[in-house]
Amino acid sequence: GTPTAAGTFTFTITATDANGCTGLREYTLVINPAACPPITLSPRVLPAGTVNRPYSQTITAGGGLAPYAFTMTSGTLPTGLSPITSAGLIAGTPTVAGTFTFTITATDANGCAGLREYTIYIPPYNPPSPPNPPNPPGPAKLGLLKLVNGGTASATDFILTATGDVSTGSTIVTGTTPVSAVDVPAGVYIISESGPDGYIATFSVTGGGTLDANILTITEADEDKTITVTITNEFTPAIAAKIGLIKTVTGGTASIGDFTLTATGGASTGPTVVTGKSPVTAVNVPVGVYTITETGPAGYTAAFSVTGGGTLIGNKLTITEADEDKTITVTISNTFTAIPTLSEWGMIICIILLGLTSIYYMKKREVNI
Repeated sequence: GTPTAAGTFTFTITATDANGCTGLREYTLVINPAACPPITLSPRVLPAGTVNRPYSQTITAGGGLAPYAFTMTSGTLPTGLSPITSAGLIAGTPTVAGTFTFTITATDANGCAGLREYTIYIPPYNPPSPPNPPNPPGPAKLGLLKLVNGGTASATDFILTATGDVSTGSTIVTGTTPVSAVDVPAGVYIISESGPDGYIATFSVTGGGTLDANILTITEADEDKTITVTITNEFTPAIAAKIGLIKTVTGGTASIGDFTLTATGGASTGPTVVTGKSPVTAVNVPVGVYTITETGPAGYTAAFSVTGGGTLIGNKLTITEADEDKTITVTISNTFTAIPTLSEWGMIICIILLGLTSIYYMKKREVNI
């Protein structure tokens, strides 16, 4: 067989012949140790540790016959770590910083050994810095924004202003849109504007603060907030006069109720339209130029006239601020001018032919008599 262990082994051998006679002798067999293979330890390098942090690392071996037994044969482990176990575990909690070098030996089942020198580095302990105290809250920021709907003015034609009361140190924020947000103290601010006439302003706020109409209140709860007040302007042209429309009809078969009368404003008046059957009740209109038109039966020629104010050229009516509070009436007079239709001429021709035919037969009869 193949010996698996070295050593000295003593035993007795007995021999028995065919007649049952016996003889014996004692023997000694010496098994010399086999040559040891290289025993290697892993890992090659141990990780560093940290003061007051648990540390654990297992060393393994290979190349020989398992199992292996591990011992530290020289050097010193970091303070706080327990001696290496026979299974190769190094564990504990380092308490001292430094560099620690030591040698670990692994012995296999045949008594063959291998070793490796290790170093564990424990860096100095640096306690974490205390967190920085939070920054104290800063003041609110206030900005102004302008929107314009309708008319000819642009947003930058208006100067926007937020005026603080005494509690704010009479702080004023002003400029054309957009007014950049600036630091302002808590307090009450009046929001106002200056610019072209003919606009109605509404106010809204985002980001913080409390707005009542055009009064903005900023409190300490609004610190660090960026508050924006928006002023939205709607174009509302001034009312200068009233326009009414009347229809008259001369000739033909149409009546005044067959026509629809309309006064249409231009760009300067906004989308102003006055329309209906005669008489069209006078309604408020802004200054500007209006085109007077009608729809209805054909065959009529229209003439336009005005009373009460305004200036009428053709069918174009101009109303100015001088016509304020006036009631202006435009009259469209229709005169029937249609020529006979083809069927009417046909009837006339038929009547003439019948008359001529009658005369012809009467003459012929007189001749025959």
